Amino acid sequence: MVALLSLATKMSAGPGGVEYINGCFDYSVANSDGVMLYYKMVYEDPEAEPLVLLGLEVVVPQGWDLDVNGYHDPIWSHEFPYQDSVIRVPATVMGMNVIGIGDYCFREAPNLSKVVLPNTILSIGNEAFESDTLLKELNLPESVEWAGLGAFQYSGFEHITIPASAANWDMSAFQGCPYLTQINFAEGLTLIPERMFFGCDSLETVVFPDSLKTIGLGAFSACSNLKHITLPEGLQEIQMGAFIDAPLEELTIPSTVQSIGSYAFTDLSHMSYITSLIMSPVGVPEENAFGASWGGGEEGEEQPTLPTLRVPQGTRTLYLSDPEWSKFNIVDISTDLCEDVRKQDSSDKKILRNGRMLIIRDGKMYDVLGAEVNEN
Repeated sequence: MVALLSLATKMSAGPGGVEYINGCFDYSVANSDGVMLYYKMVYEDPEAEPLVLLGLEVVVPQGWDLDVNGYHDPIWSHEFPYQDSVIRVPATVMGMNVIGIGDYCFREAPNLSKVVLPNTILSIGNEAFESDTLLKELNLPESVEWAGLGAFQYSGFEHITIPASAANWDMSAFQGCPYLTQINFAEGLTLIPERMFFGCDSLETVVFPDSLKTIGLGAFSACSNLKHITLPEGLQEIQMGAFIDAPLEELTIPSTVQSIGSYAFTDLSHMSYITSLIMSPVGVPEENAFGASWGGGEEGEEQPTLPTLRVPQGTRTLYLSDPEWSKFNIVDISTDLCEDVRKQDSSDKKILRNGRMLIIRDGKMYDVLGAEVNEN
C-alpha cells in the first residue's frame, strides 16, 4: 500500500468538514493499514542555529471548527482523526525515525483497543492515552525513556508490563485505570514513580523485580483490592503513602529497607502479623509510617488491634527502643526462619491461591515466611 502524504502548509479538511490549522503538524502519512497519522518534526533545540533534527512525533492536529454562532474557533481534535480500533505507529516516516507520541495524542479515542509502538519511541506525552477505556493492548518498548503526566491514566488495560526505563517517568502514569488487575515489571527497574498506580481499584497482583530499590510516593495508594505483595530483598526505600489504604493481608519487610515514609502502610486490619527482617531498625520508619491504624478517631471509639510484629532473634530490644516499632507487640523469630525468607528470590515461582501468596521452590510449596505448605 502506498503511503499518503500531505504537507501541513496545505490546509486539509478532516472528518465533519473540520479544517486543520496551518503549522500544527508537518506531515500527514498513512501507515501500513491506511490509517492517516500526523507528525511534527522534533528538534534538539528549536531556537538553536543550526537546527538539529531528532525525528518525528505523532501528534493530534489542531483544527478550525464553527461554533454555534458561526464563528471559527480552534479546537483540539480528540475525537478525530484517530477513530480506528488498532493503530500501528511506524518506526520511520520520510526517512526520519518516529521518536515520540505527543501530548494528548490519543486521549479519549473512542474505539482504540490496540496500539503497536516501534522501538524507536523515546517519549510519550502528557495524557497521551488518557481515558482510552477500550484500550487493552499496548506494548511499551524499553526505548521509552519518558512518559508524561497521566500518560495512560483511566485507560482500559487489564495487565501491563512496565519497562525498566519507567524509573524516569512522570507521576500518575497509570492512575485510576479501573480494570488493571496485574502488573509485571521488567528486571532492571530501580524505582516506581510517584502515584504511578494510584486508585487502580481492581489491582490484585504485583510482581516486583529484584532490581527494585525505591517505591515512590503514593505509588499504590488507594488500590482497594491489593491484598498480597512480596517486596524484594534489595529494596531500600518505601516512600510516604506508598500503600496507603491498600488492604494488605501479609507483609514482610526485607532486611535491606532503610526508610519507610509516613503513612506508607495504613490498613493493617487484615494482618495477623508483620515480619520485619531489618537488623538495624531504629529510625527506619518515619513518624506514622504505619499510621491511621491506631490513635485518632472519636473519643471512646474502639481502636483497631495492631498485628504482631515478628523480628529477627536478638533484635527485639532495638525495635522496642524505636518510637514507631514499639507500638507493636514484638516477638522474636528464629534466625533460620529469617534466612529462609531472605533467600526467596526471582528463581522462586510466586502464585496466588485462594487469596494467599505462595512460593514454589524445588518442587515444594511455601508461604511467604518460608514455612512449607501441604495442600492435603
